[in-house]
Amino acid sequence: MSKRSANEITDDSKMSMQDSHQTQGVTSSKQQENSSDKPKHIKVGAHWIKKAKDGRQFMSGYIEVNGARVKIVTFKNDYHEPGRPEFLSYTVES
Repeated sequence: MSKRSANEITDDSKMSMQDSHQTQGVTSSKQQENSSDKPKHIKVGAHWIKKAKDGRQFMSGYIEVNGARVKIVTFKNDYHEPGRPEFLSYTVES
């Protein structure tokens, strides 16, 4: 494989740093239209995986409802049937 000098690079591939920086952050009108169509993901809570005394795993965490933080725990539904939820969540009173 031969090395190429800077003079051998075609004009199409040359772009100054200034030109490169000017194009960053510029969004086409098509991209702006498409970005408004996408749903926004807003964090409403967080969960941590923990282990119960009997060895079963569950999730403990919170969700925010109308600005209030609600503590919850979530367990795998051991009696899962088609059409029923795989996990069940409960509020925790402090």
